Amino acid sequence: MFYPHVKPKGRRSFAAALDDFRKDSADWFDGTVIAVDRRMAKCGSLLHSAQAAAAHDPAAHLGAIAELSADHTALKNLRQDLLSAASGRETKYVPPSRRTAGKSQLAPEDRRWVTLESAKFFSSQEDAHHDVAEMAERARRHAAEVTSALPPARARSITAAFEEAVAGQARLTPKPRTASRKRPIFTDFPDSQMFL
Repeated sequence: MFYPHVKPKGRRSFAAALDDFRKDSADWFDGTVIAVDRRMAKCGSLLHSAQAAAAHDPAAHLGAIAELSADHTALKNLRQDLLSAASGRETKYVPPSRRTAGKSQLAPEDRRWVTLESAKFFSSQEDAHHDVAEMAERARRHAAEVTSALPPARARSITAAFEEAVAGQARLTPKPRTASRKRPIFTDFPDSQMFL
């Protein structure tokens, strides 16, 4: 049935809605899950419209479908991170030498301190020996505290070297394996049951 007062949604209205969606891309997020849900609803609606319109004119809508699909996936991941405080993400360790442009050479006494203190520090952190990122962060904080009275450039060099030394030891430590729990095999029974 045709309703003359209702305009059919066409290519022009989809293009306008997509432009509005793109214009809001910088200021829609206010830090809440509700904002992400609203954005996901808009994105999902546009994606559905693009997929429906692609049946008639695929070439004109494939780019929009790819863009909206990527946005929808990113929004789902952002929503998950907000709800779980990103607990499911594994941190990757980036050594200080890759984070900074150059690494200055350590003085012999600083190198000796890094070598001895990193071994002592590593052995005292038994709860996280296998976690490279965690050990590196602990080492960085420890070295920053110890070297806080030194000149800034020297303190940064010692801290970076200490962090790399501890992370290197953690990288060489195998992850602990948990043994599977098997049901105990019943191998004994009371003598009185022998004649039942």
